[in-house]
Amino acid sequence: MSRAANIPTVWEITLNLIQKLAVLCEENYESDPEGWYQDTFETEPDHPELLDQLAKTPTERQQVLRVYWEPTDTEREDVDKQPSIAHRSIAALAARGLKRITITTHFDRLMETALRDKGIEPTVLTTPNQVQGALPLIHTKCFDFEVHGDCLDTRIRNTRAELDS
Repeated sequence: MSRAANIPTVWEITLNLIQKLAVLCEENYESDPEGWYQDTFETEPDHPELLDQLAKTPTERQQVLRVYWEPTDTEREDVDKQPSIAHRSIAALAARGLKRITITTHFDRLMETALRDKGIEPTVLTTPNQVQGALPLIHTKCFDFEVHGDCLDTRIRNTRAELDS
């Protein structure tokens, strides 16, 4: 759903991270960042590994990644990185009381934005602690579970160690 809103895919982000790593290594990746990475590191490109190489702390990783899903002023004017038709359709179902739970692996806030645009304040759950402390579903209008975390929270899970837990 987020790709339709011009949020890059994980693979697109991975290729861009490879380019950033090549620049830091003062290497020329030419037009084939994936090939450069494979030749240099003798392994397939891996999004979590790249993030671990480029940023050592969760806060640094969050700052590296947020540019991929937060719109710039120009992107906002071009209606990029804004809720897609799919986000808005799901929000419309929620507004009619036909959908109360959304589960996503995305880091962006497009679903929440679409729900709020329909007048629904979702209960957003991004950590196990939040899930344990949440009101029962019967007492809330809409839950939005973001299983990998929230883009503005430095506890988002990106590296292998973070994802394993």
